Amino acid sequence: MSKRPEPFAWNPNIGAVNGFGIRLPGVHLAATLTAATNTVTTVPALPTSGRTQSSDYNGKNVGYAILKYETGVDFWVAVGVAATPVVGGTFAANPSMLNPECILVYEGDELNFYSTAGGIVSVNIFPWA
Repeated sequence: MSKRPEPFAWNPNIGAVNGFGIRLPGVHLAATLTAATNTVTTVPALPTSGRTQSSDYNGKNVGYAILKYETGVDFWVAVGVAATPVVGGTFAANPSMLNPECILVYEGDELNFYSTAGGIVSVNIFPWA
């Protein structure tokens, strides 16, 4: 008979239950995006979390966005500028990230998505605890 190393309990430091799961998001957005089109969504107002009005957070409420993508489809994601795919065979500056899983966001940020194939994107926004 196996025992759990610890009972399930909410851990405010990681915003999860013993690091195995997270609570439901404050905001859930999902869309099927058109191929080769930059699609934008704006981070809505976030609940006050005690981390506001600081120069570190631009005086805005802060949160994090957990992103999920349709299997097998690459999405380029950028904050505040159009998402663009990398072209060519050399390294170059690009404001976009390929399939990021989690990014820090401020209320009012514009999240930009681009995919050459199109597909489903899910954005779950949690206030910073």
